[in-house]
Amino acid sequence: MGDIHLSMDGEFMERFVEPLRKMDEMTASLAQSKVLIPEGDALMRQLWIEHLRSSLAADMEVFWTLIGDQRFGNEPLVLSPAEAESVLRAAASLRMRIREAFLSDVEDGVLEKGMLDVQSLPPDLQKVYVSYIFLGSLQELLISHL
Repeated sequence: MGDIHLSMDGEFMERFVEPLRKMDEMTASLAQSKVLIPEGDALMRQLWIEHLRSSLAADMEVFWTLIGDQRFGNEPLVLSPAEAESVLRAAASLRMRIREAFLSDVEDGVLEKGMLDVQSLPPDLQKVYVSYIFLGSLQELLISHL
C-alpha cells in the first residue's frame, strides 16, 4: 500500500477548523463513554481507559498536525498508511462527538447522505454540520485508499 496524496481547498479548511477544535476538547470523555469497558476488575478497567485515552490522543495529534500543516489547503500532502489510519480514527471520533452533541435530533440516514438543508440551520450549527460532512468525506477518501 502506497502513500495517500490529499488535497483540500484552503478557504474551506478555515471554515471547519474552529468547530473541530471545540469537539477535540470533548473527545477524551467520548473515548470513555461510547465504548464497552470491561466491568469487574478495577485495574483492567483503568488500564483499558488509559489505553483508549492515549490512543485517541495520539490519533488526534496526527490529525491536528495534518490540519495545522501550512501546505494543507494549498498543495497536496502525502500521508503514510499509518498516518491515514490515525486520521481516520480521529475523524470518526470527532464525528461521533458532533453527532452526539449537536445533531442528535437528525435521523442517521439524513446525516449520512448529507441531505440536511444547511440553510435551515442556525449559523453556528451550519459550521458544525459542514465540519461533520467534511470529516465524512475525509473518511471516505482515506478508506478508498487504504
